[in-house]
Amino acid sequence: MVINLIGSHYDTLKDYGIDIKVLKDYSVLLLPENIESKKEGDEFQDAPGSILLYKFLRSEGIKCANSKDMGIDSCLFERRGGDIWLGTIWILENCFFPLIINIISYKILQNHGNKTEDNQAHLDLRLPNGDHIKYDGNVKTLYSLLHSLEKDNMEESFHDE
Repeated sequence: MVINLIGSHYDTLKDYGIDIKVLKDYSVLLLPENIESKKEGDEFQDAPGSILLYKFLRSEGIKCANSKDMGIDSCLFERRGGDIWLGTIWILENCFFPLIINIISYKILQNHGNKTEDNQAHLDLRLPNGDHIKYDGNVKTLYSLLHSLEKDNMEESFHDE
């Protein structure tokens, strides 16, 4: 497997204390939600939704790593309420992008059904092409955004062949 990490992403992961050599074993990283903003003395905090996402991805046979797999000492940051907190999702291989988008969308629909008007979603998504999407907003809008990204990704893949 070839990891398509753009220079700054490689440096960013290295700065987070992630052993770059182990990346070859994974297609997706589920990192703490505060990996970019953690201050010295603070704990890394895993988002509750990333644990469910980890289980879904593993059940689909996708090689994904969470904080523990990457050697990051973190705790679960529990929240109450109806918001979805997915943490930092770093997709390393483009071929898994559509499946991951569908799993996130399924999770959104499964957990929130028709209640999506008032619920908020929080996600930090990093794509293999270097794009970085930090989203804090309405669940329905995130759902639309993800499907738009999936469509764009499919069109790019089609034109690349």
